[in-house]
Amino acid sequence: MNRQPISPEGPARGAVLVAVLCALALTVLASTVGSGPLPIDISVRDALHVGGPVPLPLDLLNTIGGALVWDAGVAILFAALWLAHRRTEAAWIGGGVLAGEALSVAIKLVVDRQRPPGIAVIDLVTQASFPSGHTTRAVITGALLVLFWPRGPRSRIVAGIVAVVVAVLMGLARIVAGEHWPTDVVGAYLVAAIVVAGVVAIRARFTRSAPAHPQPSVPWPDDAAPSP
Repeated sequence: MNRQPISPEGPARGAVLVAVLCALALTVLASTVGSGPLPIDISVRDALHVGGPVPLPLDLLNTIGGALVWDAGVAILFAALWLAHRRTEAAWIGGGVLAGEALSVAIKLVVDRQRPPGIAVIDLVTQASFPSGHTTRAVITGALLVLFWPRGPRSRIVAGIVAVVVAVLMGLARIVAGEHWPTDVVGAYLVAAIVVAGVVAIRARFTRSAPAHPQPSVPWPDDAAPSP
């Protein structure tokens, strides 16, 4: 049975719609959080007993998710993909993370939301709270890695589950540590969704003029030959 190739028009339009809806939601949220915490912020922080000891796994995520550590890891990944002649993937992943960082910082500067009481952080550009930079970069990196995952569908599903778990735990870590309001984390998820949807839409547009069955120029070293 012959299968017709899926047109990139559908994914592109769907991704644009997701980006637009997330941008609208982000705009509404940003316009409401600038004046202070929302009732749901207080309720969630109280439910999580923020202010007590941070569990070690969440504390570790807080350290790894910092810009200096996380972005250094992304830079190493970019270099590894580039040297492995996976330069398209390197460009999409590296560019997506950079776009997320730039958008997150721009929103921080515009909204200028104060951190939770008693929290002082050292950031390169601004100490504003909305959205969470840790969560933004973690979600974008995980989503793009899954999007460009080179293996079969089963391993892609496993990678997707891992990416979702890390995204959720990173957001939780930022709240439990007391360094972000819960709505800062929600804002980060929206920013990440906008960036990832943008990558999907732009990539689909580029794919539209590509051959129906492009062959990679250099295979991954451990790619197995197809079964007969």
